[in-house]
Amino acid sequence: MSDTHLALTHLILLTATTVGLVWAGTPAAKIVHAEGPTTPTTQASATIRYVDDSTGQILKSVQVAGTLGSSATYQVAPPAGYTVRGGYQTVTFRFTSTRPGTMTFHLVKQAPVSQPQAKPPVTPKAPAPAAPAKAQPVKAKAMLAYVDAATGKVLGYLPLNGIVGQSITVTLHAPAGYTINGKTTFTYHFTKADAGQISIQVSKPGTPAPAPVAHGLITVRFIDLLTGKVFYQHCLQGVVGQPLAYHATDGLKHIPAGLQLAADATTQGHHFTAATQHVDVYVTAKEPAAAPAETEQPQQPKVVMPKAIVLSRPALGKGPDGQDQASAELAAFFVSLSGKINFGLRG
Repeated sequence: MSDTHLALTHLILLTATTVGLVWAGTPAAKIVHAEGPTTPTTQASATIRYVDDSTGQILKSVQVAGTLGSSATYQVAPPAGYTVRGGYQTVTFRFTSTRPGTMTFHLVKQAPVSQPQAKPPVTPKAPAPAAPAKAQPVKAKAMLAYVDAATGKVLGYLPLNGIVGQSITVTLHAPAGYTINGKTTFTYHFTKADAGQISIQVSKPGTPAPAPVAHGLITVRFIDLLTGKVFYQHCLQGVVGQPLAYHATDGLKHIPAGLQLAADATTQGHHFTAATQHVDVYVTAKEPAAAPAETEQPQQPKVVMPKAIVLSRPALGKGPDGQDQASAELAAFFVSLSGKINFGLRG
């Protein structure tokens, strides 16, 4: 199908919506919905092109993948400064061939915004309070792993990218020689920046289906004990009845420095059940290291004199015969106290 505004090859246009609005920016192009048969099908692809009508130059191209016979809805996203002829907003089309299809939108450059005329000077007013900054979108990712249901071996991966809070639907394609166990479409909602690995069971055709095994999910959350803020969470899958093998210390590297596990923080004693569970591990601020205690210096015992020292001649210190009477008496007194007092000296 083609007209002066939109051209398609190896694709069939099913529906289209148009609006009379001018794009103010460059919204991210995305596949809003994709559907197809529930049996293994042939791969198909298409290239969405945006062409400047004035120059014929391709300004932007987007690759879209699907399966032969399936349909997809595409949200039109022209480059900044351009509008799409026909005012297309979304188009729904079907893959009709294994040859790569194309869809071409024709663009018109937006007219420049006229500059306002100069106004007479006015007395400046006090500036208004600045508006709070808008929260920036947080990029998110996850990884789908195709797992052999019989052996548990991972056969391939499919990366998923988006932003926290966004839901996406993708078409699953089993590795060569395998089929998807269940639906071939998968819808995922991003709840955090890194969701880790998600298993998709696949089997070889003709292989007896393994006995169904019930699985459960446990999300371990690391939470500030004082504020309730969730610093990190880890989602684990296991067989119902199996004990949780994730330890609280495994998540310490994902929480800010300066925090430690609370005294009773543990993940032990939990088992997987059919219902989704949350195991909360609380963290608190680390306590500052205690200063080393000062060593008390031993005190010397006081010298106690049990007797008063009396000198017969304190002024002269001499006896009648000229001897050192006072010195002799003092020496005799200390000899008499031997073993009775401690002068603070150590032997």
